[in-house]
Amino acid sequence: MNNKSPASLTTSSQATARRVRPPAVRDGPLSVLMLLVGVWLYLCLWVLPYPETTRGPHLVEVGASVIVTITAVVRLSHPRGRSSDLLVLLVGAGLIIAAFFGGYDNSDATAVIGANQVASGSALILLALCGMIMLARDDSAAEPDRRDPPG
Repeated sequence: MNNKSPASLTTSSQATARRVRPPAVRDGPLSVLMLLVGVWLYLCLWVLPYPETTRGPHLVEVGASVIVTITAVVRLSHPRGRSSDLLVLLVGAGLIIAAFFGGYDNSDATAVIGANQVASGSALILLALCGMIMLARDDSAAEPDRRDPPG
């Protein structure tokens, strides 16, 4: 039997609700930053001095751009879970791996490509890890306090 009055239950649920930030506040800034990185990955071919003969790296970046941009737009419009953060983390790791094992020739122009892929991949990994940490912290704040005895 529950010995708590309805007023005390409402007060404890309000306290829990105050600790959890709304999804728009929690997810918005990270999603916008992910969207910006996704757009950058698409535009970098025209901004950076990519050689005309090297299209392979840009295909990798366009693929990453499409995945990250769609994920960021979905995160802005729907509540997110761990899967979106994990997807962005994997895309970031893929960009870093492509920079080192993509088979690009060793010229100054491809050094710019590698540096861009490492920087963009690192930014995506950092944003994904921040999202995972924030989600875990919000999940733990939303759980009822386990120190209170039941009943």
